[in-house]
Amino acid sequence: MPGCNGDKDAMNTFTQSALFFAVAALTPLAVQANMAELSDADLRAVQGQATLGPGFQAYRAEMGSMWSDLTTVQGKSAALHYAGWGSVMTGYTITASTGAAYVAVNKAPFPVNQLGALTLPVWYAGAGIGLTGVFLLNLNGE
Repeated sequence: MPGCNGDKDAMNTFTQSALFFAVAALTPLAVQANMAELSDADLRAVQGQATLGPGFQAYRAEMGSMWSDLTTVQGKSAALHYAGWGSVMTGYTITASTGAAYVAVNKAPFPVNQLGALTLPVWYAGAGIGLTGVFLLNLNGE
């Protein structure tokens, strides 16, 4: 029917407006961007500064030992073994990352430091997943 393109025209106008605002918002960032050539000495200096924090080093070590346990099948059932260790590792990853986020948020100034309570439900969910994995491993005789 003629004249029934109102939804299509409105959507086209909305799309054009969204594109305009996106370009307008990102233009200052694009204008400030520039390339800086680094010498070999500069690159070595930057690489020397890239160190892992103690929390991430402990996480990597713990996940490495869990991975070794995962790849060595034990117990009555291989399926329970993999499900159990997979759940333990997933739960540990969730609790470790949300715990680190909770600490980081609590160190932030007000009002950001009030957001720490948002990470607690996720931490509890990760702990539940990990404990389910421990239960499966005990059920498997590990």
